[in-house]
Parts: sequence; structure tokens; C-alpha cells
Amino acid sequence: MSILFVRKKEKKKDLDQAFLRVTKKIQEMDNYDDPKKLEHYILDSCEQIVRTTREIESERREYRVVTEYLKDIESLSNLSSDKAKELHGTAQKILELDRSRSSYMKAPKRITEDNFHKMEEEEEDLPGIIDRMEKNEIYQERLRKDMSYLEGEKSRLEIERESYESSQKIVKILSVLLLVSFISLITLIFILEQVTKEDTSFFFLAVFVIGCFAAVGIFLKNQSNRQAKRRATKGLNNYIGLLNVIRMKYANVSRALEYNKERYDVRTAAELAYIFEQYQLTVKEREQYRKNNEDLDYYSTRLEKLLTEFELNDVHMWMSRVDALADHKEMVEVTHRLNERRSKIRDQIKENTEVVKMERDEIDHLMKEHQYYVPEVIEIIQSVDRICGLNQFKKRTPGVH
Repeated sequence: MSILFVRKKEKKKDLDQAFLRVTKKIQEMDNYDDPKKLEHYILDSCEQIVRTTREIESERREYRVVTEYLKDIESLSNLSSDKAKELHGTAQKILELDRSRSSYMKAPKRITEDNFHKMEEEEEDLPGIIDRMEKNEIYQERLRKDMSYLEGEKSRLEIERESYESSQKIVKILSVLLLVSFISLITLIFILEQVTKEDTSFFFLAVFVIGCFAAVGIFLKNQSNRQAKRRATKGLNNYIGLLNVIRMKYANVSRALEYNKERYDVRTAAELAYIFEQYQLTVKEREQYRKNNEDLDYYSTRLEKLLTEFELNDVHMWMSRVDALADHKEMVEVTHRLNERRSKIRDQIKENTEVVKMERDEIDHLMKEHQYYVPEVIEIIQSVDRICGLNQFKKRTPGVH
């Protein structure tokens, strides 16, 4: 078979070279009345015949392929009910798995690959980390409220202490004024007594009593202010101590939270929990995708074995038309399209065959009419006849009917 193919190829090569030689000579001529122009026309016709014949051969191959597909469809329609059911079920399963895989491939990614690898590396520790972050956030919020309360109390006690300090200053000023007033009144009474020679003991006594009461009042007020100031200072120191402790705890828990936030590029524990949840869903989807691929390989192998058992002409073609094997309506549509295609190919073969016959008859007619029998041209025409199989239509000698 290979030797015939090589010989045919060599003949085609020789024919092409002859076309090129004669065409080159014709192109060098300018006189259209020259007999060589007839040769040129004949050679052009031969080239057209060869091209059209090649198209016919290609169309016949396609026609045979389409016919084989239709025969396969007929074989599939004549299967036993058990085999048909098995084939249909296997094809349906492949379609379902393929749709599932396509859906996975088209679905947007839940998390980035970077986040996925982070979650994967610490999958076992993450539930505990998320739980600690949630507790730390609650604790941080509670500490923030405590700090806010202590800051308020601290500010209140600072204002209260300042108020007592101001009150003490006022009491001190009053005590000085009282002393000055007491001395001034005693002096005034003493001068009046010396001038008037009157008895002023009653006035001395009244001023003294009033002075004593005023002094006692100032003393008591001063003592009260001191005690209140001490209490405010003590309370302020206690609140400052508590506030420092709370601030230290708040700083520690904040550092722990910030470390995890930077580590996982999140803002809250809830966000980290969401990412971890998406990671778990992604792991399940990838596992399902892997299992789908394994199942798809299994059912594809099973389908190929079934189709091989049915001795179809083209198993691989039907492996790519699983939809038709799974759906009778789709198979009917495929059959319809193949029939239409075969009909068109048949019409095209018939039309091209007629063109070849007409071209060849025209060559004979021209050679006979012009009595043009150049051996080189005749050899080319005979080669065309052999290559294109034209002798099957009519046994002919070029130029002779």
C-alpha cells in the first residue's frame, strides 16, 4: 500500500514540474494567436481538473466518515434495553460530573491562595486562635470601659481636690483677715476707753467672744477641708493605681490582638473566623472536585469500554458527544444534522464530478478541433487521467473520440 502511495506521489510531483515548465514557456510569449496559448489553456484546465478531483476525494472521505457516524447511530439504536440503559446511565453520570466540575471552575474564589496556604499551615491551631481572639476582644472592650470609668473618677477627684485646695486658701485668707480685724477692734476699743474714760469691758468681751467663734469656725472648716483633701488624694491615688494596672492589661491584650491581626491580615476575630470558614468550604470543594475528577475518569473509562464492545466505527468521536448518548432528543438532532451534511456532500460530489467531466471533454474537443497533439501535453493529460481516474468514465485517447 505504501509503495503505491509513493509512486502516486512521484507521478504527482512530475506532473507539477511539467505544469511549471510549460507555463513558464507560455508566460514568455506575447502573441495571443500563438498555438502555445491553446496549450496554456489546456494546462490550466488540467490543473483545475486535478484541484477539483482532490476536492472530490476530500468530500468522499468526509462522506464516508459521516456515513460511519450514521451507522454508529443505527447500531446504538439497536442495543438491547439493558445495554442501552447502562450506556445512558453512564453518559448521564459523566454529564453531571462534568457540569459539577465546570461550575467549580467558573465559581469565584472564596479566599486568596495566600490566605488558603496560611489557613492550611495552621488549620489545627486556628479554632483555638479564633477563640482566644474573640475572648481577648471581649476582655479588651471591658478594659476599655473600665479605663473610661476610672479616667472619669480620676478627673472628678482631681477637680474635687483642687476645689478643697482653693477652699483652704480662702480659709487661710479669712483667718488672716479675722486676726487683723480682731486686733484692730481691740486697739480701737482701747483707744476709745482712754479718750472717753468710759468702761468698755463689755465691748472687749463681745469682740473676744465673736473672735473666738469665728476662729473656731475657721479652724473647723480648715480641718474639714484637710480631711476631705486627704480623702480625695487617697481616692485619686487608688484610682491612678487601678488605672495603671488596667492600662497595662489593656496594652498586653491589645498587643496580642494586633499580632494576630497583622499575622492573618484581618481587623477582627469575626473576619478571621469568616476566612477560616471559607477555607474549610474551599477544602471541601477541592476535595469534591478531586473526587469528581476520579469519578469522571472512572465513568469515562467505563463508557469507552462500552462503546468498544458495541464495535462502533469511531469510539473517540462518541466520547466527545456524551450529550447525545445521554439525551435521545440530542441524538435525534445529531442524526438530522449528519443526514443534512451527507446530502450536501453528495450534491457537492455530484456537482464537482460533472465539472471534471465537462472540463475533460472540453480539452478533448479543443485538441480535436485544433488538431493539437503535442506529445508533452498529451503525456500530461494522460497523467491527469490516471491520477483523477477519468478513464472510468470513458476510455479515451487525448483528442480522439
